Amino acid sequence: MERVTLKNAVLLVRLCDAEVTRRNCRHHGPHWPHVVVTEHSTLQGAPVEVTICPGESGQGLRICDGRFRHTAEWLVVDSNVERCAVALQEHDSPYLEAVKLSDLELYKVVYGGTRRECKNGVCHLPHVISSYDTVRGGTLNVYCPGMSGFRYDMYEYWWHGDAQQADRSVIYIVEY
Repeated sequence: MERVTLKNAVLLVRLCDAEVTRRNCRHHGPHWPHVVVTEHSTLQGAPVEVTICPGESGQGLRICDGRFRHTAEWLVVDSNVERCAVALQEHDSPYLEAVKLSDLELYKVVYGGTRRECKNGVCHLPHVISSYDTVRGGTLNVYCPGMSGFRYDMYEYWWHGDAQQADRSVIYIVEY
């Protein structure tokens, strides 16, 4: 584990029971998590559906998913100061709460290989389950990203691998 300091990090917390999905999002390319309100005028009673888009990383925007069991949180690090300021103004809503942290000290752990959740149902830190040898990547790990607990919160930035490239996770651990 390596101790790092993130500059201008933002914690986004979901405050309602809205579903987290990209289904109704109209943004293409990198964007912050945001609330999407959709009116279904063709249905009886014209119901309104509120969902939360988890956003998309890229172009200096890093969105890390919170490793929580019952809540949805994101740790957002944006190198573009103007985009960050605009996004923070838009997140003044009853559905999402944004907390800006100028200097956030935390631990950073990087794993490569196959991501697999272990059967441990209690809160625990990330760990290696087993290892395996490959022709291209050398020795890789089967790793569990862990689950946030009472003394620490965890946020994961995960690259999905494929047949040619292994999964890779950067996990940030905030201790209390």
